[in-house]
Amino acid sequence: MKKINSIVMLALIAVMSTLSSCKKDKKDPDPRDAFVGNYSLEIGCTNGANGEVEQEVVKSTSNEREIIFEDFMGSGEDVRAEVTGSSFTLKKTTVELEDANGTPFTADLTGTGTLNNKELSIDIKLRNTAVGFSNSCEIEGEKE
Repeated sequence: MKKINSIVMLALIAVMSTLSSCKKDKKDPDPRDAFVGNYSLEIGCTNGANGEVEQEVVKSTSNEREIIFEDFMGSGEDVRAEVTGSSFTLKKTTVELEDANGTPFTADLTGTGTLNNKELSIDIKLRNTAVGFSNSCEIEGEKE
């Protein structure tokens, strides 16, 4: 009987040793982490609109593949983007703009971008076919 108890005890110790030595699986790093932060950006558009802007990027809490450009380029709109590695695609967003006379109108914003180390690059398109508006902008800058 003692021999059976010893065998059971040894088996139990072996199982416990195996379980306690197992490493926990590491969670893959979140690619959105690289994008999160504040950026100093320069804007150059085909219609001549140029300037500088500060931009904050945060992670979405509702979608594990999204980042959010808060108050995108001072538009008052949060623009969401889906991240794939070091690239992202802006989700179509309607933004409010003003024409040269100060008359407000809306335009659909779309675009793509990349992050290379701390260098952010975004190409956007703004369109409203009803008023005949179309514009493309290149936005580049660095994470602070």
